[in-house]
Amino acid sequence: LEMFEHFIDLYNPTYIKMVAPGTIHDVMYLKKSTLKKFRNLPLPVLSPGEINSFLQITTKYEGKVHDNDAIGAFVTELIQKSSTAKYYQFHLDTNNLLHPIHSLGVDLDGSRVRIYIEVKGSVGERFGYGSRNTFFTCHGNAGERFGAASESSIFTIDGAVRSFCGWWTKGCTFKTTNPFTLQKLEKSIPGIGDGGLGNKVVFIHPNGREETTRHYVPGNR
Repeated sequence: LEMFEHFIDLYNPTYIKMVAPGTIHDVMYLKKSTLKKFRNLPLPVLSPGEINSFLQITTKYEGKVHDNDAIGAFVTELIQKSSTAKYYQFHLDTNNLLHPIHSLGVDLDGSRVRIYIEVKGSVGERFGYGSRNTFFTCHGNAGERFGAASESSIFTIDGAVRSFCGWWTKGCTFKTTNPFTLQKLEKSIPGIGDGGLGNKVVFIHPNGREETTRHYVPGNR
């Protein structure tokens, strides 16, 4: 917890005020100005169970937007660090948190070891934003920019999504069990003309059968 408190001290909550909220630039500012600092911290290697246990005790820091961003960013860095020790499956429970945590999975890189993150509950904004070669599953709702700016990743969601989901993605698959979310994904996920080569949208039927409803490869629309 002492290291997490230092992490919060390094965090710059003013980035949202310095750029236009809801654009790619606010997240890029976050990544460039803060995550670089965070990755210089000597983080320990924790097991997936220990990371989830840590998440459960962060409720004392909740209540402010930037603190909820910091929680998600810090947990992401713990996951990235643990993946270097060949931990690759992470199960997180957000049901007991007071507020949705933002920035969970931002810029997560599973290029060396494919990382799997399953969330029991809902997540806030930027879940999986800018990730590479990572699998994400959310059994609740997701905030804005769900999975945006990612490459070669797979996102599965049971609940609702908000604006900008899947924007600026390439080679990603978005799956859902929710018919209403399916409609939103089909409208939001970029196609070939928007740089979304290889993107795919899949509906998971109640019996588990997967149906591809959009696949943006040459020859398809």
